[in-house]
Order: sequence, then structure tokens, then C-alpha cells
Amino acid sequence: MVSCGGAVRHPSPFHYLEIPFMLRAFRHRYAARARQLALEAGAPRIGDLAPDFALSDAGGGPAIRLSGFRDQRPVALIFGSFT
Repeated sequence: MVSCGGAVRHPSPFHYLEIPFMLRAFRHRYAARARQLALEAGAPRIGDLAPDFALSDAGGGPAIRLSGFRDQRPVALIFGSFT
């Protein structure tokens, strides 16, 4: 029992679950942040060239490479579903 200004408050019947839950949540958040930092270390920096990749042509033509547009014109990549 806990006294709060004269009133008596009983602890939660599940108080034994609260501490392990908080510790698990903290560990998961810490692990997620560590993974994010590890992934960011390999990400391109501002001013770096975009990594080259190839996409197949929807009409059945030859694959199109990003490097084929380098130093020619700006390229916008849009990802989404058009179905």
C-alpha cells in the first residue's frame, strides 16, 4: 500500500510486469537506434553521386541505367503503385 495525502492506494496487481516491460522497451529502442546509426554510416552524403542501378523497361526494351543520365539532365525517381 502507498499513502498519498492520507488516501491509501494499492499498487497495481500487475506491478511485477511493469519493470520488465520497461526494460524490454528500452532495450528494443536502444537496439533500433544502434541499427539506424549503423545503416546511416553507409548512406550517401550530401554531394555524393547516387549509386548506379538498372531498371528494366516496361515496354520490353533494354534496361535503363542511372549512370546513362549522368551529366546530361536531372533525374527524378518516383516510387509508388499505379495500379
